[in-house]
Amino acid sequence: MTLYYFESVLPESYFDLETEPIMASKTYRLTENRKRIRGDCDGKSSLCQSIAKRLSTERGAYPIYGELYGVAFDDLWDLPATLIETEVEARIKESLLQDDRILSVKNFVFQRCENGLEVEFAVATEEEETVIDWRLEYD
Repeated sequence: MTLYYFESVLPESYFDLETEPIMASKTYRLTENRKRIRGDCDGKSSLCQSIAKRLSTERGAYPIYGELYGVAFDDLWDLPATLIETEVEARIKESLLQDDRILSVKNFVFQRCENGLEVEFAVATEEEETVIDWRLEYD
């Protein structure tokens, strides 16, 4: 019995299985109150919308999203006040750095407010750095 070995028909450079796909920037545009879809957006507005969606979604709460999408904030409020800011920073970084458009999340500034915490931080992409203001409220 003779065995024949065939080289792959496709050249090796045809597929790069080592490279992960880059997240697309163009997406649907949500209205200000995030209740309706109106057209589409791209670039910075797409990135800001993606950040808002991630920070608004409690991690693990919605089966439609993967287990790593969103941020777990609900369990923070029982922690000592000194640990809350450290945990918020770490959890925001962990969530946002999953988006391959984002290179770094830094320069966190916290301000306690009546029923929560206001957070300001910078998100760096290849094109620019964007400052994000976010408010976390106790439930």
